[in-house]
Amino acid sequence: MNAHAVDIALLPSPKMTECCICFNQALVSLHGATIVLDVRNCFPHITLAMGCVLEESMDALKHVLDEAARTFRPLYLESGEIITTKNGFSGFVVKNTPVLQYFHETVMQKASPFFFYSAKKEMFFDSKHVNEETLSG
Repeated sequence: MNAHAVDIALLPSPKMTECCICFNQALVSLHGATIVLDVRNCFPHITLAMGCVLEESMDALKHVLDEAARTFRPLYLESGEIITTKNGFSGFVVKNTPVLQYFHETVMQKASPFFFYSAKKEMFFDSKHVNEETLSG
């Protein structure tokens, strides 16, 4: 079975990406981390949905997501506090606005029929950079 682990995500602006990476680097230097952000292997993002998708379903998933995305204007998001967890994760808390919530629900509704949830390391694009925390949720 050929399948891929998929993270459907919003990507921040270049300025916000740089800010997230800088904050992450500062937190890593203070506390250590299992997830270190950069623009190559661990891009800052806001996950809307995650799952595994069969190779033969990828084009259909892309199509329904493209259609859904065309119905929304660019989203303006508010970030607030920075959180860190015991397992070395850090991130910004993003305010869950009604528009962001509706977009998330739309993405989930469109993507759910394509998803299954038994991820294996080899389903990831670059499995050498996959942390066990990613697989266990």
